[in-house]
Amino acid sequence: MLEIQHLNIKFFMSNKLKIGILATSIIFITLLHNISSMEGPLFLNIYQRLYYIPIVLAAYWFGLKGALITSIISTFSYPHHGHYHWPDKPFYTMNQYAEMMMFNLIGIVTGILSDLETRQRKKYEEASSELKEAYQKLQDSFEQVRRSDRLSALGELSAAMAHEIRNPLGSIKGGIEIIEEDFDKSSQKFEFIQIIKKEISRLDKKITEFLHYARPIPPQKRNSNINDIIYSVVRLVEKRAEQQGVKVVAELDEAMPETMMDSEQIKQALLNIILNGIQAIPASGVVTVKSWFENLTVCVSVRDTGKGIPKGEREKLFDPFFTTKEEGTGLGLSITYQILKAHGGDIIASEPKEGGGEFIVYLPKEEQQI
Repeated sequence: MLEIQHLNIKFFMSNKLKIGILATSIIFITLLHNISSMEGPLFLNIYQRLYYIPIVLAAYWFGLKGALITSIISTFSYPHHGHYHWPDKPFYTMNQYAEMMMFNLIGIVTGILSDLETRQRKKYEEASSELKEAYQKLQDSFEQVRRSDRLSALGELSAAMAHEIRNPLGSIKGGIEIIEEDFDKSSQKFEFIQIIKKEISRLDKKITEFLHYARPIPPQKRNSNINDIIYSVVRLVEKRAEQQGVKVVAELDEAMPETMMDSEQIKQALLNIILNGIQAIPASGVVTVKSWFENLTVCVSVRDTGKGIPKGEREKLFDPFFTTKEEGTGLGLSITYQILKAHGGDIIASEPKEGGGEFIVYLPKEEQQI
């Protein structure tokens, strides 16, 4: 509680108000001297020591410089009684001059102590900030290690599952295509065969996702423009978005420079994010894709007008198998995260003030190697 009051007094009071308090207190003390009785040295001794209050306050608020200025002003405000009112008492007069010297000595000592305290406090604040930053980095590193462990385990499992499932799945698909030739398109059995083929394709797609995660391909970087990739992805999803009543809007920085990236992998990453935004909108809405270049970094924002991303889910979004969709595998955003990390980039999920959800992609600009 005392520390909070200390901060409130020292930092939140304006300098003008502080100076006003100091000036008022010196004037008030000086007036007390001037109106006091000449036959009352006791009161004069009390009043002269009141000057220490503004001196100490000035040291506390403004350090050594403020304390010296205040002590000098107090010195010149005080000698009226010390020299003119007691000429017949030289001992008392010398005592008053000694008191005025004490004004300045106290100002110097308290000012130095205040400056030392301020410097020490700043060191503590800097150390606290550094510790907080180091702790955050440690937490991020721990999260990356935890996610890497999951990815490693998932990779081994996915590779084994893919090999065990994909081969018989291919055989089933080939057999169904042969059987399909024996039925007329108007037959009900032909309709069932189409359902089987559709489900086989869906299973094959899931296995492909597992394989992409289990055996990530190193990016083959070439000089590319992120805007071209965004335009390509927007064209791919337009029809699906229209069917759902969603409009996809591109707001791109035309001055975007080219940088080194694997355009196909980045396309896959952005496709996953934009599809996620479309699926997050239950009815009609808008998905806005925006690009800009800042601090040698290519930035892409994908914002939707859906229900938003609960804070408790944001940290899990890029974990494998985590999904809020009934038919989702929980691998789309995980693959996106993996692709961006392989490019030296990053992705964060947030909830804009306007509502909805937003993913922001960061890709460092890499110059073409000669």
